[in-house]
Amino acid sequence: MHYAQLCLRQCETHQVGDFDLAFAYEAVARAWACQGNLGEAEKFDRLAEAAGHQIAEAEDRELFFADLRKPPWYGLK
Repeated sequence: MHYAQLCLRQCETHQVGDFDLAFAYEAVARAWACQGNLGEAEKFDRLAEAAGHQIAEAEDRELFFADLRKPPWYGLK
């Protein structure tokens, strides 16, 4: 969780979006799911998906969504 939140905080602080932001949201979602907090995990999963749709390059977008669908999701998906 620490590193996932640190990554997200860096993206927000430095206004980094696109691919990096989508993966940061995914990392936080997975960390929450791993801890059993499925409510927070779902919230960040939705943010990850929304950010994923904003990824400019089609190849990067496809890579992100392929990763987002992969387990483990610890009961979220």
